[in-house]
Amino acid sequence: MKHAILPLVILLALALLPAALAEETAPETFLCGDYSYTLLVDGTAEIKRYTGEDEQLTIPEQLDGHAVTSIGFGAFFECRSLNTITIPDSVTSIGECAFFQCESLSSITIPDSVTSIGNNAFNCCVSLGSITIPDSVTSIGECAFFQCESLSSITIPDSVTSIGECAFFQCESLSSITIPDSVTSIGDSAFFLCYSLSSVTIPNSVTSIDDGTFEACFSLSGVTIPDSVTSIGDYAFSFCGSLSSVAIPDSVTSIGNSAFYCCASLSSVTIPDSVTSIGYKAFYDCPSLTTTVSPNGYARQYCEEYNIPYVLSDSPDELNK
Repeated sequence: MKHAILPLVILLALALLPAALAEETAPETFLCGDYSYTLLVDGTAEIKRYTGEDEQLTIPEQLDGHAVTSIGFGAFFECRSLNTITIPDSVTSIGECAFFQCESLSSITIPDSVTSIGNNAFNCCVSLGSITIPDSVTSIGECAFFQCESLSSITIPDSVTSIGECAFFQCESLSSITIPDSVTSIGDSAFFLCYSLSSVTIPNSVTSIDDGTFEACFSLSGVTIPDSVTSIGDYAFSFCGSLSSVAIPDSVTSIGNSAFYCCASLSSVTIPDSVTSIGYKAFYDCPSLTTTVSPNGYARQYCEEYNIPYVLSDSPDELNK
């Protein structure tokens, strides 16, 4: 299972990050107070490393007269004393691992000038409670808010088109989220282990629910799958113990392995004729489940093969086993 090894991959990345920071070379590095920086091709500055110990920090708009436009890879890595930070309007990009493991960071102001938030940008910022992403941002990188355990609310603007793999992995305080219609892709395990997530609406722009997207969202009781979705990936809703019913639209053609595995409260699922592929153990260990299928659909054959109780759509009062 791909998602099962992800925490190990993150731990490995965490262990190797200091070495990566040390080995990374640049044409020339300059010092200005607590900042080291390099110059980009347009003459603006990218922060490479902050060495101060401030609890409240406003990043300067300029370093030695050069506009600060980028926060580079691991620039604030393990700045454990940092509590609040304000990013100036001059910055357009927040790089990979920029605030990785800033454990005390509880508040951050991201300006409208920022267009991208890199992979692992706020990974393991366990004190970060809420955040507003400006409407200039078009993508949320992989593991961007990985294990932000205190993150309770987040606003995703209409400008965002993609949410990366593991973007909100184990954000266990996140209770609700609205995904705008602009989003066309949600990566594998994007909301894995979001324990408190109780409801989610997937927009019509999304065509697939990828592997493990909502796996182990134990409080998820309601989900709306739009007509645009054609596939539901492996483990997409597995271990969603509070999910009671799901309507699968006619657009869906495939349901992955263990897609609804161990959904203990799942009592009702309607599977349309459009579904021609259902993976191994897709509805395994769903003790309360009765599916609604058509007489000639593939789903009926599947239910009979795996002894899943079902009713026919043209005779809903008759239980078939």
